[in-house]
Amino acid sequence: SPGRNDLRKVLLIPNGEYIFSNNIRIPSSAKIKGETRDGVLLNLADKNIFFITEDGLELQDFTSGNRPNNISISNLTIQQTTGQLDVSGSTSVVIDGIKFISDYELADTIGSLSSHPSAITWENTLNGTKVTELTIENCLFESTGIGIRSNTIAVLGQGQYDTSVKIRKNKFFICDTAIAINNLSLFGNRWRIEDCDFEEIARYALYSAAGTG
Repeated sequence: SPGRNDLRKVLLIPNGEYIFSNNIRIPSSAKIKGETRDGVLLNLADKNIFFITEDGLELQDFTSGNRPNNISISNLTIQQTTGQLDVSGSTSVVIDGIKFISDYELADTIGSLSSHPSAITWENTLNGTKVTELTIENCLFESTGIGIRSNTIAVLGQGQYDTSVKIRKNKFFICDTAIAINNLSLFGNRWRIEDCDFEEIARYALYSAAGTG
């Protein structure tokens, strides 16, 4: 249907393993769903998944009025080495029922919690393009050094702001750090973490460097 972007952008992925030679870019309003969680394997290796706008703009060109939004990814497995699902700049995103797997072992040494690869990551700089209204639910993070990581970067002249994130009904199994919030003083963490399981966590179930909330 020419007038229905919501219908044009539904991608149903059949069971199988998918290997990528380049990064993946997902546009606003896209809805991606696997046939079965364990049957669909996106083998990222060192490639990343990024979000882009309706008209193809990337992170450096996002504005408060034109940035990725209304994206959902569900019911599949993402295998990573150093590749990440990077949701920077987006709003109103749902990540539901994803299995994230990597090669982390409990004896491994993890470097900086702000730069070591993580399953899901994002960076906030400006209030107008901060990641907010993000929901991560019903996911499994298995053998991932860091499960979920947020970095907030100081920008001259930019005041404090809050971000809203819901993390619920997830399982973190064999991780160095499950959730890492690298925020700045006086910035608001309006995060809700509910009904999550943490098993065989080497250092932190939740690490928060700064912020309030």
